Amino acid sequence: MCSSDPEEEDEDEMQEMAWLSGNEYSASINLVWQTKALATLCDSGYDYSAGAVHGMPWNYNRTFDLKNLRILSIDDIFVEKGRDALLKMVIAELKEDYADAWDMVTEDIDFPGIDPSLVVEGVQFDYGAYEIGAYALGMPSVVLPYEKVKQFLTPGVKELLGME
Repeated sequence: MCSSDPEEEDEDEMQEMAWLSGNEYSASINLVWQTKALATLCDSGYDYSAGAVHGMPWNYNRTFDLKNLRILSIDDIFVEKGRDALLKMVIAELKEDYADAWDMVTEDIDFPGIDPSLVVEGVQFDYGAYEIGAYALGMPSVVLPYEKVKQFLTPGVKELLGME
């Protein structure tokens, strides 16, 4: 397009690239599981800033101790002495569940940056995008059944779960 007015050229170019200027954001919080003593909520959403290559999704759970009015951390859920064995269990489950994409996973895997949560099936570990691998891997999540991890649970969590 030929124009003698530089301001008109800038305006035309901005209109042609209008698709680049859209920010996108969505979020929701949903109840995943609730007992008299516990409530697990899922915080999920998507955030895209204009011009970025792609947006960033998130999806993680938080478990609330309704008896003591607090959010449970990994220290509240698991005893310290079982952490190494527990991490090996998480990695083994990840390898099984994500075998087709395991080449996208980094070598050093640790517990997720967000605390595990308690769900009906067991203890859930949620990894964020890029946390242990390529964006294409998604947001890996594994659940270890309560029976598998019972020996590592703190007495307080066992009580909240009605295991004692």
